[in-house]
Amino acid sequence: MLHVLEQRLTEENLQDSVTLRQATFEDIDPAEGPYGVVVAAQSFHWTDPRTRWARLATLLDHDGIAFLFWNNWYLDPIHHQLNDVRDAYRRHGPNLTPDIEHDRAGNGRSADEIAAEPALRAALERTYSWNQALPVESYLSLLATTSQYAVADPEERRRLFTALRTILGATVHLSVSTLCISTSPSVHKD
Repeated sequence: MLHVLEQRLTEENLQDSVTLRQATFEDIDPAEGPYGVVVAAQSFHWTDPRTRWARLATLLDHDGIAFLFWNNWYLDPIHHQLNDVRDAYRRHGPNLTPDIEHDRAGNGRSADEIAAEPALRAALERTYSWNQALPVESYLSLLATTSQYAVADPEERRRLFTALRTILGATVHLSVSTLCISTSPSVHKD
């Protein structure tokens, strides 16, 4: 994702206006900041829920802003037999949740958590909806990068993916929504 951003900045001739830094949230030293922008895509849920919002506030400049993104997708019922998919999960992936329910991975509680953090302003949320069709192998590779599949038993994941290849066919059709939550510090920093 950082490479894509680098390319886009170059295409827009903005590469000299932005300093990019890739790091884990916990490895960023607040003394190296403050930062004008913090972006976390599909990752902020991995941070420590007890400290993440206060830590985010310490990283942001007084007029900085954080953009947090989560993608949620589900199999399009017009193109896929969802009962067959449910059955495959029951038989081959009983510890995994199928991507067939809208907002299965929704992160609605983040705005409430931000509102409870005095050092941050109320969050603004925006959802972008879109459709995607991709080869089944690309879909399975995408699944493998998400939390529940990344930590799943490898043999259970293999059995499930083998079954899904047959059920889903060559092309997987998804309905997707991208949730963007933005927030900024609520107090002026000296």
